[in-house]
Amino acid sequence: MKGTAVHQRTIPATSRLVRAALAAWLVTALTAAAGLAAVQEPGIALHRWTANDAPKFESLEGLIRGSASKGWLESQAKLVDFVLQLEFRVAEPGSKGAVLVRAWDGDKGRSGYRIAVEDPAAGMSLLGTVTSRRNKKEVGSGNPRPAPASTGNPTPAGEWHRLEVRCEHDRVTVALDGATINDVNGSEPLAGYVGLEVARGVIEFRRATVVQLAGGVHACSASPPAGGLPAGATGLTLPRLVREEKPVYTREAMRRKVQGTVVLDAIVGVDGAVQTVCVARSLDPALDAQAVGAARRWRFTPGQKDGNPVPVFVTIQLTFTLR
Repeated sequence: MKGTAVHQRTIPATSRLVRAALAAWLVTALTAAAGLAAVQEPGIALHRWTANDAPKFESLEGLIRGSASKGWLESQAKLVDFVLQLEFRVAEPGSKGAVLVRAWDGDKGRSGYRIAVEDPAAGMSLLGTVTSRRNKKEVGSGNPRPAPASTGNPTPAGEWHRLEVRCEHDRVTVALDGATINDVNGSEPLAGYVGLEVARGVIEFRRATVVQLAGGVHACSASPPAGGLPAGATGLTLPRLVREEKPVYTREAMRRKVQGTVVLDAIVGVDGAVQTVCVARSLDPALDAQAVGAARRWRFTPGQKDGNPVPVFVTIQLTFTLR
């Protein structure tokens, strides 16, 4: 698609911040507040997933069986902060596969993380190893499951293992069979798909559940977020933007020629961090997510009243335009 994708960000005049045009196609990150919300995407039926580059997966009596292929199976929507739980087993010795989180493929390469769920024999990754999809380097700290010296295969055919991946803010935590085995801080992307891939042999997956964490991408209620002073409050010094995160104009939105403005309501806290973001006016689910994530990484000098930092309610506008 020809043309340049740009977006503008503005915070209306009530917060007295200037308007700026920003280049697109920059890696973004989405973050969210802690706590569980009553939003779940249960099940692992094949119809709840989308094929990316012709992977070989089939649905068999409550499980998904993946065979060696180049593609991967992705969730139908990008997720921000969430807890993923599933079970997997190596159906053939020497199988090599992964669970992907915060993953997407763009014109400038891949992003997200690959969590090994494979037979670690013959020099392959240890179970639970986390690798950056962008630079293919291992990240994180912890204790990925080693292969027993006697057999070289801790996941023989028929043995199911429970995997839990918690993605929250800049942190990704991996637990295998109830024990935390890896921890990644400084997450490179903060939004993306959950995915399944099998590069060698056969791996089966079942009982997948995604629980989204509160504070992600959600619509505002009828009233503004509670806990912040309005911009027009007497004696209030407004927050001042000091660090900005640039959102991505996603390839999918560009292809569909989606243009317009996402309006966000938010609270700038006493530490200058953006809190309690919600979507006051939606444009597109993917661009809404990019806008929320970018805004949550902005930092301000906090608003002040009577010489003390105070939380302040602000409205943020992000305009996406194709040129």
